[in-house]
Amino acid sequence: MKAGIAPYIAEFLASFLFTIIGLGSILVGATSIGVALAHGFAFSALIYAIVRTSGAVINLAITLALLATNQLLIVRAILYIFVQILGAIIGVLLLRQIFGESCNAETIVPTLGISVAPDVGLLVELILTFALVFTYLNTNNASGYPGIKGVSVGLIIIANMLWARALTGAAMNPALAFGPSLITGAWENHWIYWLGPIIGSLLAALIYSLDVNSRNKTEIDST
Repeated sequence: MKAGIAPYIAEFLASFLFTIIGLGSILVGATSIGVALAHGFAFSALIYAIVRTSGAVINLAITLALLATNQLLIVRAILYIFVQILGAIIGVLLLRQIFGESCNAETIVPTLGISVAPDVGLLVELILTFALVFTYLNTNNASGYPGIKGVSVGLIIIANMLWARALTGAAMNPALAFGPSLITGAWENHWIYWLGPIIGSLLAALIYSLDVNSRNKTEIDST
């Protein structure tokens, strides 16, 4: 991971491009499978593109988990969150220039599906983000398996979107929900897309930390 401004530029560009590709797939009328594949493939490719520059975080919920597990310093984490949100906002603004009026709240803002209550939506976003962050953390530094993070995280995003996009939009990322809401002014149930991912992220970080501590204790006891 490099010092200076390069990591923040990389995180901004990755968030920007992920927003363009992910939401763009919705705006061109891709099927549910197509939208899921666009999100998963884009995230996977962007991990490989910037991993040596910024560590390839890209997602605000993942940033929080890395901070909670002492893998990111607080100043870097705050700046990552800022540029990730900025990237999402600029991405939505560009999409509006490309697609015009069809880029509106109804098409790009994550919303609860029909008959999905807010508490259920909260639980779904929590589970989705937990699965994403848990996968990311456990493959982030997987020794002996070079390149596994990009593939595994891309696959979990695809899987999550296939089962849950109709329920909540499967945001899994407060920045990806905030950008469209800010630009379109649609804030209904927006809190779900912050609280669910934050709780899911921190739970994944807690379990990861407990596992790491347990493995470290086992190694010490065996010496």
